[in-house]
Amino acid sequence: MEMEADRDRVNQRLQQLQKSLGEAEEGKRGAHGRLASAQTALMLQEETIRRNEREAKSTAEKLAQLERTQQNSEVERRALQDKINKMKAQSAKCEAEKRKLKEAFEASEQRSTKLELARRAIEGDLQRNKLSLTDKETGNQ
Repeated sequence: MEMEADRDRVNQRLQQLQKSLGEAEEGKRGAHGRLASAQTALMLQEETIRRNEREAKSTAEKLAQLERTQQNSEVERRALQDKINKMKAQSAKCEAEKRKLKEAFEASEQRSTKLELARRAIEGDLQRNKLSLTDKETGNQ
């Protein structure tokens, strides 16, 4: 009977060990499942990080390009502003020259009018002198 009791205890211990082994196997399967899920999540996070890094690099390149474009535009704007300022100065110079020419033209017209009046006065004097001379010649005859 003692042998049977030992056998029962051994069987009972065997069943406990088998049950513990089954629970350990189940725990191991659960741990493997969680590990696989964690590895998948980690791979997804790593891919997200790589994608974000690519996007950050692309955005930085676009920003650098925009900054270069802005600098070029600023240089061009300054050049155009200088050109505008020079053209305004040239225009003001031309306007001043135009005023001077207009004043000279008006003065020339005034001189021309005075000379025309003087010419007519001289012609009138000449006509009178001719008539006077003709009268004297006629009177002397």
